[in-house]
Amino acid sequence: IIIICPFIYQPTGYLLIIIICPFIYQPTGYLLIIIICPFICMEIQNFLCASIAYLGNDFYFWHMKGKSPGIFYIQTEDGKGNHAPTLETFCKQEGIRFVRVLLEGLEEDGISIREGIITDWLSGCQSVLKEVGLGSQVLVGHGIGGWLMFLLALREPDLVSGLVGLATLPDFPDLLWKGFSKEEKVEIKRKNYHTFERRGIKFRIPISVFPEASKYCILNMPGIEHIKVPVSLVHGEEDDLLGPSVSLELMQRIKAPTSYKVIEGGDHFLNRPEDLKVIIETVNQCLHPDHYDNSELDSDDES
Repeated sequence: IIIICPFIYQPTGYLLIIIICPFIYQPTGYLLIIIICPFICMEIQNFLCASIAYLGNDFYFWHMKGKSPGIFYIQTEDGKGNHAPTLETFCKQEGIRFVRVLLEGLEEDGISIREGIITDWLSGCQSVLKEVGLGSQVLVGHGIGGWLMFLLALREPDLVSGLVGLATLPDFPDLLWKGFSKEEKVEIKRKNYHTFERRGIKFRIPISVFPEASKYCILNMPGIEHIKVPVSLVHGEEDDLLGPSVSLELMQRIKAPTSYKVIEGGDHFLNRPEDLKVIIETVNQCLHPDHYDNSELDSDDES
């Protein structure tokens, strides 16, 4: 009970107690467990300083207590790797809050993206940021998570103190659609989906996702230039999912202090030790912009 209960909602916790109670013979034992178990659970959860929540089939988040501003990391399926543990370790060392959102959106076949997923992801991230963030946070997003973090910054500007995009994929479905030939578009409409496959990443995009994504395109969205917090984008030189030029195009629209870094030899996943070092340095810079001079923040030179 002590180990499991912090991760179990109270009704399930009570059910677990009821199952175990037959092994306790004294009536006082029943009463004691029923009274103190919820308090034990809360104390243990506070001791662990972390909690896990599950919001529907496509949305999980982990929360570690600490000072603000902290890190709000938006992680997608293609970002499963060393980013999350590296950022969590950094936040523990700094004593700052860490929230990790994991976005999933596949159907039961394990390959098809669920319809309406972008809208659900965005509203889910917004809810967690408002309820768990507790003050402004530096948003860190990988892949599509980098796209969502810009949308969050536009929706909740008072809760965002900085943006760090890792191999950001802004407007990804829309850019895919624009790159298809007329014949390919006809075939996609006939099948009602497009199968995307590249470097170990494979998923099926239903045709309904393309018009949905077009509602959230930021490369030409009015207002994106009015983001006022520091923005840093990190991209791998060899990212063949969406090249560094798209990040540069996005940076050129932003008037806030910006930092643009292209990592030599880096791919889309940015999981090498040298990639992680650059990521932590960039996050630390965004957390403490006063420690860096303006010329460094405003630089868009490749490094």
